[in-house]
Amino acid sequence: MRPRHLVMASVIVGACRSYGTDEAPPADGGVPDSGVAPDGSSDVTPEGDGGSGCTADCPAVEIGSITTSELVYALAVDATHVYWMSAEPSQDGDSLGNNGHLYACPKTGCPTSGPISLVGDGQTPGTLAGNGTRAYASFVFGFRKLLALKSGTTEMLPVTAPLAVSRFAVGESNLHYLALYTGVDSGSPFNSETLLWNGSAQTSIGTYAGTANVTDFTVVGNQQFLGSYASLFACDVPCTSAWGTLSTSITGLASLTTDGTSLFLRIREQHQVVRSPTTAFAPTELIGPGALGNADPLDVYATKGAVYVSTTNGDLFSCSPTSCPPKPLVHDANLGAMPSANFGTTIGVDDQAVYYVGLTSGSTWHIMRVAK
Repeated sequence: MRPRHLVMASVIVGACRSYGTDEAPPADGGVPDSGVAPDGSSDVTPEGDGGSGCTADCPAVEIGSITTSELVYALAVDATHVYWMSAEPSQDGDSLGNNGHLYACPKTGCPTSGPISLVGDGQTPGTLAGNGTRAYASFVFGFRKLLALKSGTTEMLPVTAPLAVSRFAVGESNLHYLALYTGVDSGSPFNSETLLWNGSAQTSIGTYAGTANVTDFTVVGNQQFLGSYASLFACDVPCTSAWGTLSTSITGLASLTTDGTSLFLRIREQHQVVRSPTTAFAPTELIGPGALGNADPLDVYATKGAVYVSTTNGDLFSCSPTSCPPKPLVHDANLGAMPSANFGTTIGVDDQAVYYVGLTSGSTWHIMRVAK
């Protein structure tokens, strides 16, 4: 189904509940300067915080919005743009439909005409991921391609995948990706090949065969990790032998991410985010329900030096990879209305800001930015 209409990009500032030590709240009780000029244009940059000087629980800036019946399920950023994928959910809600879109906007805000459509109707989106400076997107049916995203444009990479690129991980200099070639459903033979794109050539670095439906894939150094609902598998690159099984008793692995040193997992049934070393699955609770105000984690995204968690009550937190209490970044009721992240992450991070998606009225999706 085509998007019903696009909403012109705008910049909004939410209520700021905490101020920096050198700044008092405005005398009129309103929010600090939003960085919006009298003519409605924005002078806010990705490095800014909306002009508030806020250091905790800061106001968020809207980059743009879109109204569509499709599910916005993945977000990533490169050096200049934010990207997001949407798709029609399946009838059972456990998978994505065969029609979707890939959009982009500059980090400073969408054009007045609305979000930029990079890939339109007739394609089935797969995975979207980035590391703040580079981003990539894949499509599992239709033209079955892997795209490099740069400055709001797409470049089709000359890679070959027998069926579809289903998951990938963006490293410091290389791109690891998982290509399916037999079996796509849990319980059927699930065969796939892990491949490496180094910027100019493709190399096969392993195969995986099993009945677990792979839902997550990440890389730490020379180790590759596959996650399914209850299991976690690992293999050193190149994977010349069978993948090792780290665990088969995880109660609802919903997200798998890394800071480059440890693994971080969102465990749905336990309402927690855990940290584990890469050598064995030895989980330590990083964030539990009590630390989130009786809310559940919606999504988790790790980078070097920080882990970011969104919650069902609309809070976005950051914390150290080794310990939490969490530091509040923003409270946004629209964030709390988001569905649980099951098909990709809707958090993106660069050096200055965190990007996320909010939802209003069940069909209007807001692409947001908040300073770290």
